Amino acid sequence: MNLKTKYLIVLNLLLYSFLSVQSQSYEQGDHNVLLGYEAPTLNSLAFSIYKKLDNYKVTGFGAYHAKYGFAVSDNVEIGINANLLSNVIQPKPI
Repeated sequence: MNLKTKYLIVLNLLLYSFLSVQSQSYEQGDHNVLLGYEAPTLNSLAFSIYKKLDNYKVTGFGAYHAKYGFAVSDNVEIGINANLLSNVIQPKPI
C-alpha cells in the first residue's frame, strides 16, 4: 500500500468521526417492508464450475429476500428476515 492510499484512508477515518448522519429515516411505530433479489451466493458461484462439465446438471435460483420490521423506537426495530435459495448438482445418467 503506497503512502497516498494510506493518507486517504486516514483522512476518511478522521472525517467520518465528525459526521452525524442517520442511514435510515424512520420513527416509532413505522412499518418497514423490503423485498429483493440478492447477488449470487458463494455456493452458487462455486457450483458454476460444474456447468462446464458434461456429466453434471446444475440448477438453482435465488437468493430471494424478504424483510418486515416494526420500529419500537426511533433507534430500535424488531422484525423478521427470510431468504430463499436453491443450488442443486446432479450427475447426468450414463
